[in-house]
Amino acid sequence: MVTQVVIGTRYGELRFYDLRASRRPQCEVKGISGDKGGHQECDRGISALCLTREPFPGVCRADVGGDVSCVDARTRRMCKRLAGPAGAVWSLNVCPFEGDWKDRVACAGYDRHVMCWNLASRVQAPLSSVYCKQRLMDARWVPALAPSEDDERPVEEDEDDEDEDEAMAFDEEESDDDDDGEIDWDD
Repeated sequence: MVTQVVIGTRYGELRFYDLRASRRPQCEVKGISGDKGGHQECDRGISALCLTREPFPGVCRADVGGDVSCVDARTRRMCKRLAGPAGAVWSLNVCPFEGDWKDRVACAGYDRHVMCWNLASRVQAPLSSVYCKQRLMDARWVPALAPSEDDERPVEEDEDDEDEDEAMAFDEEESDDDDDGEIDWDD
């Protein structure tokens, strides 16, 4: 049964609540956002949250200033800062699939980039970044589709492909002798 909740505030705070305990937060994490360009902490509200299980149990958070960071749920301290976004981040999503994409987080934001990071690595720069012409609101991971039965069948070649081969031949020129009542626009 889930008994803990994490809330991101407009003031840039993370508040951890235990539903079995009192109405007050069990822990408040303040001052995570870096100070960019003289912005106050109250100007850097949290715009996106997502939960992580590995490589650490915690929360990835993004704010309207473009800061993306991870907070360890056990210690309630920032354990990783992710570089890249130039504006507000609207969506964060951890990849739920196993394999090569395990421990990846993706974001979409105001700067129209979709970025992907590896949480297990020490590198802060994104693994990949794609610019989209559209204004983005959300980023989700989509599983790779398994091939259908139609895709697995070999393509059978027809023996009637001679017509296509004749039409593609360049060494034979068509004669203009056979006018079937069509207008010849080349004249």
